[in-house]
Amino acid sequence: MESRLERALLGRLDAEALVQRFGTPLWVYDELTATDRARAVAEMAAELELDVRYALKANPCPELLELFNGQGFGVDAVSIGEVEAARSAGLPAERISFTGNNVSADEMRRVHEAGVEITVDSRSQLATFGRVAPGSTVAIRINPRVEAGHHPHVITGGPDSKFGIDPADLSEVLDLARRHDLTIHGLHQHLGSGILDHELFLKVMDLLLEQAPRFPDLQFIDFGGGFGIPYRPDEFPFDLAAFSKAAKLRLKAFRKDYRRPVAWRVQPGRLLVAECGLFLVRVTSVERGRRHT
Repeated sequence: MESRLERALLGRLDAEALVQRFGTPLWVYDELTATDRARAVAEMAAELELDVRYALKANPCPELLELFNGQGFGVDAVSIGEVEAARSAGLPAERISFTGNNVSADEMRRVHEAGVEITVDSRSQLATFGRVAPGSTVAIRINPRVEAGHHPHVITGGPDSKFGIDPADLSEVLDLARRHDLTIHGLHQHLGSGILDHELFLKVMDLLLEQAPRFPDLQFIDFGGGFGIPYRPDEFPFDLAAFSKAAKLRLKAFRKDYRRPVAWRVQPGRLLVAECGLFLVRVTSVERGRRHT
């Protein structure tokens, strides 16, 4: 059954002509939809003074990356390959952030030597980075202790998640940083993927802001991504306007108390790209079984 979006896209696109020209299987991306989503995020970013880093793992299509770059978005990468893809698309190193998981010392070294800032998500990764680049700046990912996501496989917070450092371990993190002469200049969290309830984002925003005063040298706080889209008829889109209104009050209060400039970041991925593409295939045969066709 076609979704509303699929019907809208197919109403503008000649699917048969595209298949005749390019063959199948074929991914088709709609620039109008992608631009519309990017502008909505850009409006929220302007209201909250956010630095948007597109989560490249959502879709590495070069043309989409070029479009988002045109909106002023940076990139968050999870591998050296994604870093190189972003650089090939024309993004300078300072517009790329790297948030990996279980990253090897060699990959950390390559990312660091490329001039890309690194966020580590465990104590062991912090120690590895300290050996690779002592005396450097680094960001850490904190586990918000909140579980959320549209499927168990995409829940990246909570006590059972391997992602992020538990707040109870932050004293050890500070000791590790001092041991390797590292300056923790950024905090990050990522709640999960496919989240539609903006109140959950506000909750983890509060949790991250509560931990921030323990770090006197912060230059940025990255609230991560996970902004979802509705897949079912009874679901509603993520309310960017309501989120923006409530978040603005929190951020203003924090800046007043912290008393030094701090940049805000988010890392949207699915929200930007999930509704702008179609996958066209051709049916070559139909097999009828006892229970399914």
